[in-house]
Amino acid sequence: MEEVLCTHPEIFPSLKGYRLHRIRISGFPGVPELSIYFTYDEDMVYLMDAKLQLEDDQE
Repeated sequence: MEEVLCTHPEIFPSLKGYRLHRIRISGFPGVPELSIYFTYDEDMVYLMDAKLQLEDDQE
């Protein structure tokens, strides 16, 4: 995941109306879903936040 994010960040969708992108890593029994938020430019990927999506918070 790290290599793909660093070399092709454009493949991950942006949040509607923002330059903020999100990677969603699906959870499985006993492990919650993880959302990673980032922006990028020509030279760098900037990690902004990471959030565990607990079952009560699922969209």
